[in-house]
Amino acid sequence: MPSDDILTITHHTDFMRWGFNPHWASKPINLINARYETLNEKSSFRESKRCLILADGWHEWSNQENLKAPYYFHANDDILFFAGIYADNNYGKGCAIVTIKASEKISMIHHRMPLLINHINLKDWLEGSDDSKTY
Repeated sequence: MPSDDILTITHHTDFMRWGFNPHWASKPINLINARYETLNEKSSFRESKRCLILADGWHEWSNQENLKAPYYFHANDDILFFAGIYADNNYGKGCAIVTIKASEKISMIHHRMPLLINHINLKDWLEGSDDSKTY
């Protein structure tokens, strides 16, 4: 749940609050998602650092034909690594999940999804690679 502490990886494992606050904010904003397409454009993310967020899946809600239905996306018993960003400032250490346009299979449920990082590209994400084709 947003504002809970969640397990992350930077150069070590750590728990961070799920809620990102830019350094310039005069009061907490607690952003929970950050669009990959705007990470290098928005001032909110300009001084962010990268992290990985460990999860076993994520929920999306579909509102098709006025029927709101929950969907749970997962990889069976495998751990998923979401691309994340974080800040450590006067609001504490907080993070946000980086999202991308949903894959074709998921887009009928929701138009966005977490950017999933492949096991072999974990270090690349943390070190700042922007080659999204590798994820």
